[in-house]
Amino acid sequence: TKIPPDIARKTVFAVSSERGFAITDTARIEILSEAARRLNASMEEVVEAFNASYDDSEVITKFDAPHPIDLLRQYNLSLLQTLIFKATSMSLIANMTGSEAKSLLRMVKRLGLMYIADKENGIVKLHIDGPASTLTLTRRYGTRMARIIPLILRLRTWRIRSDIYHMKRHFLMELDERYSNLMPSRPPIEETFDSMVEEDFMLKFKTLSSGWEITREPEPLIAENSIFIPDFALTKKGLKVYLEIMGFWTPDYIERKIRKLEAIKEPIIIAISKDLACTKKVDETLSSLPEGKVIVFEGKLRLSDIMPILRELEKQRGMITPKESKSPLDQIDEKAIASYLSKIQEESLQNVLNTLKTFGVQDLQEANKILRRYGLVIVWKGLDQSKAIVKRIY
Repeated sequence: TKIPPDIARKTVFAVSSERGFAITDTARIEILSEAARRLNASMEEVVEAFNASYDDSEVITKFDAPHPIDLLRQYNLSLLQTLIFKATSMSLIANMTGSEAKSLLRMVKRLGLMYIADKENGIVKLHIDGPASTLTLTRRYGTRMARIIPLILRLRTWRIRSDIYHMKRHFLMELDERYSNLMPSRPPIEETFDSMVEEDFMLKFKTLSSGWEITREPEPLIAENSIFIPDFALTKKGLKVYLEIMGFWTPDYIERKIRKLEAIKEPIIIAISKDLACTKKVDETLSSLPEGKVIVFEGKLRLSDIMPILRELEKQRGMITPKESKSPLDQIDEKAIASYLSKIQEESLQNVLNTLKTFGVQDLQEANKILRRYGLVIVWKGLDQSKAIVKRIY
């Protein structure tokens, strides 16, 4: 294009921020015309450059071919990971620094796996499997365990032992750092959400204007010589609260988890889903939990479950007065809005805005916050609001 796409977008958004969001065709044309004037180009050229920044318009102009040795090492890593796909469990014995242990266990936690940690003479021992492994022999966690391998390869000394189940036969696979030179030295690691429950909660929490900041999988906490990495840290004006959202659980697992968390001095909220119970004694188990900051929920974890606890902690610290303790959630007819929005999979933005006005939602910014809270996002197709849609993402 005649105009660099990034320059076109910056100029259009700069004009838009000065004049206000374009909610009519007239306002859209005025913004594009002013951007064209500043760039000394036609409006059509500005629109073309603006749209050229999307992925579909990108063109490959250069390709850096890998060195044959590097390609072979990457192939070896893929072979090893493919073997781990069939693993039922994996044990790691390694000499790790604190930062290396932090990175490794953060990845284990992110992938939704379980681990038992031990340490002897500076050597860390980990046994890794998944929640369902406590009930039956399963390979369902093999693909997740395979994603840990690149981090293990970065350690100075390591040895892995893995139980492989293939063609109704059991095998034992062992490998140590002597084979590191056959693998990539610093393989890339992709960090993504593995749990929709965590992603759903974080997305909704960020749309809530409560003053609280949320950090996913913060620094590990120490509990009785073992490492604990909570799902989230919630911070506000020096106050930090940790949140742990439990996945699949058994009475045994909950007992061990509660016992571990009791050794941590920092405030922790524990959220337990009744839907993910791997036991028939659900009510009996949950009723025996210690009173305090334990939340039992069904379906999705709601913000209204968490906010009362956070507001109570703020009161205890003298951060708010009783008159200020109401949350934006308390000012919304949540049931009425939820009833309407729960039926939407994909709908015109204009239709949704018109309906939300009947609930007292008057502007786009407020509507956007509410939509995100209920798993919906606005998908823009250019600057024309009449072409925008509301789409469900979870």
